[in-house]
Amino acid sequence: MDLFARFRARPPVIEHQDVDAALAAHRPSLFLVAGGHRGLSDPHSIFAWGFADDWTTPLTRPVEQPAELMAKGWISADSLRLAYVSTLRPAARASLSEAPIYDAYLRSALQWTGFELALTLHERVRAILDGLERPDERLCVHRQQLLIRLPTEPFDFPQPRGNADPWSGRPEDLAPLRTIARFDCNDMALAVVGLSEGSGPSLAERYGRKVEAVIRVRAG
Repeated sequence: MDLFARFRARPPVIEHQDVDAALAAHRPSLFLVAGGHRGLSDPHSIFAWGFADDWTTPLTRPVEQPAELMAKGWISADSLRLAYVSTLRPAARASLSEAPIYDAYLRSALQWTGFELALTLHERVRAILDGLERPDERLCVHRQQLLIRLPTEPFDFPQPRGNADPWSGRPEDLAPLRTIARFDCNDMALAVVGLSEGSGPSLAERYGRKVEAVIRVRAG
């Protein structure tokens, strides 16, 4: 029991690595790119996500939001919520759930579902991300984004649901919101990237020239 307790208390092993070592290993994973105006270590909107074997292959998305909905307003369909704890046995703990989509122009949730990824990391990761922060003071915005790799086998997502006119319904009418998946990762990676300058179906084609730092986190 004492050995197990000491194992649980060990901090994660955090390494600064090159892109190939951290992101390009051939292993099924959930990838996502997230960003926001509050900094790298705070909540973010998810701009790109999907499953792939490595970041050089096209992302596969189980579901898509209707194009006509995403073209209206400033819609944020998917979000990332980061939390930090001082002791964590895996490298990361993920919980994926349905969540109402958000209209940033109206500053309100709508009656239509996207998803929220709640990701728990060790507090040492937050300190590193805060140290990498480089805001664009001229524009008063943070130009960096996080590219995250979470090794996991692909799983199914429920189809988006809600009112045919999401602006006319109440978000609370979506309840109960469903949990999509929960899983732990013993080896994950975070890459700090600039805004996308490339194009193509893979993350490497879009962000390959904009990688500023890569952090690999393994279970302690």
